[in-house]
Amino acid sequence: MQLENKFTWADYTIFVISLLVSLVIGIYMTFSGKKKKTVKDFYLGDQKLNYVAVALSTAATYLSAIGILGIPGEVYTFGFSYGFNTIYKLFMHLTCLFVIIPFFYNLQLPSVYEYFEHRFHRSLRLLACGLFIMNMMSYMAVVLYAPALSLSQVSGLPIWSAILVSGLICTIYTALGGIKAVIWTDAFQMSVMAVGNIAVFVFGIVSAGGVNKVWSTNYDEGRLGISYNFDPTIRHTFWSVVIGGYFTGGLPYILNQSLVQRFLSVKSQRTAQKMYAINIPVVWIWEWILLIMGLVMYAYYKGCDPQKAGRIERPDQMMAIFVQDTLSRFMGFPGLFLAVVYSATLSTVSSGVNSVVMVLNEDFIMPVLRRRTKLRDETTVRISKFLSFCVGFLAIGMAFGASAMGKRLMQLCLTITGLCSGPIVGLYICGTLLRFCNTKGALTGVLIGIALSFWIGLGAFVAQLPQVTFPVNADSCNFDLSGPFQNQTSNLTQRIALGAIETARNCNYTDSPPKYSLECLATPTSTPELSGLDVLYSISYQYYGFIGAFTTIIIATLVSCLTGGMGSQIIPEKFFLYSIFTCSNRERRVATVNNTEYITISQFESGNTPLGNLVDADIK
Repeated sequence: MQLENKFTWADYTIFVISLLVSLVIGIYMTFSGKKKKTVKDFYLGDQKLNYVAVALSTAATYLSAIGILGIPGEVYTFGFSYGFNTIYKLFMHLTCLFVIIPFFYNLQLPSVYEYFEHRFHRSLRLLACGLFIMNMMSYMAVVLYAPALSLSQVSGLPIWSAILVSGLICTIYTALGGIKAVIWTDAFQMSVMAVGNIAVFVFGIVSAGGVNKVWSTNYDEGRLGISYNFDPTIRHTFWSVVIGGYFTGGLPYILNQSLVQRFLSVKSQRTAQKMYAINIPVVWIWEWILLIMGLVMYAYYKGCDPQKAGRIERPDQMMAIFVQDTLSRFMGFPGLFLAVVYSATLSTVSSGVNSVVMVLNEDFIMPVLRRRTKLRDETTVRISKFLSFCVGFLAIGMAFGASAMGKRLMQLCLTITGLCSGPIVGLYICGTLLRFCNTKGALTGVLIGIALSFWIGLGAFVAQLPQVTFPVNADSCNFDLSGPFQNQTSNLTQRIALGAIETARNCNYTDSPPKYSLECLATPTSTPELSGLDVLYSISYQYYGFIGAFTTIIIATLVSCLTGGMGSQIIPEKFFLYSIFTCSNRERRVATVNNTEYITISQFESGNTPLGNLVDADIK
């Protein structure tokens, strides 16, 4: 059910301007700089991008429309237990800063999945690439659909037009300008997101009655705690959110092609670490704002839940309706919120398109074409631009089917990520930490890991088992459910009330005359009895990544031991994680010795030029 359109000319103006500025920045970056774009420039910005801009881009990509709409809705529906994921994200950031960045910057592989070919076999590289592409395409489809849903909710525009607008804009500037256009438009979009989100946060708390009211309302209802139960079927426990979340949302994020590509787009490892360090407090503060917004919305809507009242259809629309209810009296603020959501969408989708195209090019197309002919950079760039348009249009097409994939955006996206990325995480752990793990073991482990995690995830999707939520009601809404509509002023309110009464007729009441309370519509607050495969399908989505990774590691270890391990095969030290702590893995530098350019420390040593013999004048 849609609300009446409350968008004003100011809202439309702010929204359209934000989209146009993003498009103009992207097109400007397309034609600025070098006249002839190289492959390195298209994918990595020639490793000369400003690290502050890259940090803002990284934050903008991470803080997608899924987070802006999904996190507050998740907290509103299931309480603050989801917020404990900030614990695992602390470990995620530390892992990325001191392990992942040094490791991949030392390898200097344009595609992070090329690692599997060097460590194991090309088949594992292609399998990992396929999982990544499946994950990113599904994720981009949901990210495109989410803001379209919000825009349709508050402005009355059809969902299909909103999907096309955002999809086409980011596809155009990504295809034309490559990573440079993506980075600088992301930096602008991040500033829009910061201004809009802070405005909604401040006015939202004021509208809900202040900080004390928000805290006391949620505390009294028991919505601030978390269960420490080891039962894996409980949606959110300390263990599922922290341990499961680290494998489902944490490691897949820092091992993602899109993020590693940003590490390689700056001039040195130290700069990459500095860039990510700037990114950490930005995303940390942002996520806490979104988590608190879920508590704010509950305090504001207590007793008049918008979904129970028929104003919205799903929890992911809560933020849109909240902004409309609290900020519509301020001209332009609803439009600013839509600009925030769409800025997040453009940044995430453009980064996704660029990373998917790089994987398609480097892992599938170029190896075949280079065996047949020597390609010029100009030809490779043209192929990349064509693929960018194809991937963008495919994501737009998939977005139209995203509405059938689920009603909770955060759960849906983490489920997709966990199913696709969990086995890849397990494969990375096998490759970087287990020297004895061989190709047979790794391939068997990852295939069984994929099969098991997808069986559980798809089975849960089909079974659609009921989930435990905090009860909400619409008893305090400003309409009379038991009598004629004497106080109603619009047909919309009458439709809401009539729908509520029609549903309430199915409730059993002992009072006479019956009270048309909607509490009977709340989701059961106790876990239903489960049996058979339903127990397996009821496992929390937070564990999907852990299941895929753990299964891959266990099977790969067993099969590798049974098949003789690595045998006589020798793998270079740099492909193992402990190499980043050795003295040979110093910061990447470029040096010229006797008119010969060396890229890494190991090249100095392999060229019979000991480091001790070099003087400062030799290194430029």
